[in-house]
Amino acid sequence: MKPIIRVLTLTLPALLMTQATTAAANDPQAIYERCVNQVAQLVQRCEAVHRQTVEECLPQIRILLDQNKFQEARVLAGRCIEYINQTSRLCSAEIRFKCRRCYEILVQLGATQLANQLNYVCERALLAVEESRLRSIRQILAPF
Repeated sequence: MKPIIRVLTLTLPALLMTQATTAAANDPQAIYERCVNQVAQLVQRCEAVHRQTVEECLPQIRILLDQNKFQEARVLAGRCIEYINQTSRLCSAEIRFKCRRCYEILVQLGATQLANQLNYVCERALLAVEESRLRSIRQILAPF
């Protein structure tokens, strides 16, 4: 399995630019929309890493199983699953960070309704990452 630790390498600096010096910087609706878009992009990146991990691991696992190398296949599956779990933790942490920051900004601007809507979006985003993690693990374990 090739290392795929590239999911979040460039995202954090881009995500911290929520306090731009433009007129939209103090517009709660614009901030909300920007935050929602950034959270959605994080989810998409995480799901893509999960898919790519499955696509890289599954053929190798099947080859090992076809060669009756069951122990090696289990070890590889374990590594793949650990990588999926690790990227899920990183993704979830970054989503929480982004959501917390956006929530604080919206509350400071007095946009509590948008902040509460953002909380719902963030909960759904975290759920999507978890569902992707579980789906990927099921795919890795399916040949066994």
